[in-house]
Amino acid sequence: GVFLVGLGGRALFPMIDGALPEGMSKPDDIVIHVISQQFPEIFGSLGLFLIALILVAVMAASMSTADSNLHALSAVVTRDLYQPLRPGSSKNERAWIGRAVIILATIAAAGLTYWGAQGTLLKTITTFFFMAMAFSAQLLPLTIDILYLKKGSRQGAIAGLAAGILTVFLFPPLGSLFLGEENILTLLTADLKTLLDVGFCGIVVNVTVFVLVSATTKKK
Repeated sequence: GVFLVGLGGRALFPMIDGALPEGMSKPDDIVIHVISQQFPEIFGSLGLFLIALILVAVMAASMSTADSNLHALSAVVTRDLYQPLRPGSSKNERAWIGRAVIILATIAAAGLTYWGAQGTLLKTITTFFFMAMAFSAQLLPLTIDILYLKKGSRQGAIAGLAAGILTVFLFPPLGSLFLGEENILTLLTADLKTLLDVGFCGIVVNVTVFVLVSATTKKK
């Protein structure tokens, strides 16, 4: 779903000379930009209702994700850090510590979002967050084969996963750190990154290697 939204947005509103389309301040606004521009034309007056519905769904999804992450952080701090330091602490005390962690983490996240947007820190964090998503996406072909297709081999899975991860690794910013800014491979991957999602490129290589190696190594 993430790939389809990004690829569809690029097809509808392509970047011109590296500049974002008019009305977009950052790539993260692509969903809002697409539905606000396309839905009224496609659905007419019903489009406004659908826009409101989708925006509510996006906000709900964001809140549920943040809620889960905050509670997970609270549990880790309370059980793995605070409880070993104070073995005799009561459940009520640990509960209040957990609540305090949630409040402090929320304030820290809000501050990072507000003040970090004015500098390079948030951009760096966001860049590596998307790189982490691209790396995680390389598990998708293997997962689909294990759950549904069951036609791959162990060697194919390992080779495909390694090839996908290596492909993602070659893209900026990681590739440029190790290969250099002027390396021909760095320049090629940088150009490709403007056209296709990094994780998608990794999956294409991943699946290709997975299928080829599995075809030659799987027992008949």
